[in-house]
Amino acid sequence: MEEDLEEEITVAEAAETVVVEEAERMTMAVEAEAEIIAVAVAVGLETLPLLDLCLVALSVAWMLGVAGSRLMLQSTAAACAVATIAVVVAVVPPGRYGQLRSDMLSAPFAALLFGFGVIGVGLTAVFRRDGFAPAKAALLAIVGLSLLLAILWCFPALRDGPFPMIDARVHALWFDRIDQEMSALAFFRLGDFRAVLFLVAMGAILLLSAPTVWADGRSGRAVLPVLFAIACGAVLMVLATNRFLRLAVAIVPFLLPAALQAVRRAGCLFRQAPAGLAWPVGAMACLALALVVAVRLVPQQRPGYDAFDHLLSNGCEAADFSPLAALAPARIMTPPGLGLQILSRRYPGIAVSTIPFHRSSPAISRLLATFMTTSPAERQAHLQAYDYVAFCRAPRDVPGLARLPLFEALLNDRPVAGLHAVLPPSAEGLAIYRIDPAALE
Repeated sequence: MEEDLEEEITVAEAAETVVVEEAERMTMAVEAEAEIIAVAVAVGLETLPLLDLCLVALSVAWMLGVAGSRLMLQSTAAACAVATIAVVVAVVPPGRYGQLRSDMLSAPFAALLFGFGVIGVGLTAVFRRDGFAPAKAALLAIVGLSLLLAILWCFPALRDGPFPMIDARVHALWFDRIDQEMSALAFFRLGDFRAVLFLVAMGAILLLSAPTVWADGRSGRAVLPVLFAIACGAVLMVLATNRFLRLAVAIVPFLLPAALQAVRRAGCLFRQAPAGLAWPVGAMACLALALVVAVRLVPQQRPGYDAFDHLLSNGCEAADFSPLAALAPARIMTPPGLGLQILSRRYPGIAVSTIPFHRSSPAISRLLATFMTTSPAERQAHLQAYDYVAFCRAPRDVPGLARLPLFEALLNDRPVAGLHAVLPPSAEGLAIYRIDPAALE
């Protein structure tokens, strides 16, 4: 049994920012960078694309010689190098420095962040002048590619993406059904028009701020172009995976002053010629048209729940959990939704097998195998490490129940060798069964 399945998520609340004595807009951009890096360090590998947006945007701006980019890159790189060491020492146990883990800071992520810090500080110290130079671009590309190849060589599992611990069965029956892992089209299917409104607002800010960003870029100023690239990337990631909506909502408003500047400029032009409002009005019209088309094309319906959804996602929030206190000490095989509810109640001596986080995927796979198998020997092999098995009851006619033989038998109160009911039979609520290893078949 993997020990990390029974520990609570450790969230690192650290990411130092270097105070830069620059103009107000420079400070705003560095704060935006630090915000993304702080969230990335706290969560782990799943936010790697967002961190990449920040670091790549800064590096490209410096490589092209945009004015002010050297100071931004140097400050951010120094913060990354120092904060990474501090966070690793503070939150990662010494025996796990070299491990690949999700949902928390782990070795490849720390190596990437620290490596960027060293490279950024070193190269900006060697090339002190702004401006594009072929040697600067070539050296940045060579050193950066070498760092990435070294990390991939040390951690080959990364070649399978940020969640190599999730097998095909867990992907299909759990991970792919999570709303936040779906594209932005899920907002329409689920009728979440508050999220759609956020997308429209962010799109409007990006469109309206584009002329100001373009003017700053042509004038050789780095702040707004870098911030605009990060914001656009964050919104595009929301369209692909809506889990990034909250972070995009936190980043895009940094461009609001630039958008308001464009609106004020258009208002001044309108007093001279009505055509001055063509840009903001056209932008709003395009967004409104896109929204209407999306609403028409995407069916607004919630997907029907089947037996797997009930088993894995139902947490029995309204159930009476007090019987668990009498079971301690005990190791309980639980679905992830129920496991989180039990864990949040902090019963002393009670350990659960899964919680709804990526690093619980191996245990979720074992849970599914236990409930799906028709082989008594395989079921015995999965259950023998536990004292109890618990789940939330579901309707007996729920679709897909035939694919979960153990779930079907227990919901219909049929006897299963080696499993003895702790609670009286009921149509809903919490179900707990004591495991008798000697009687398992």
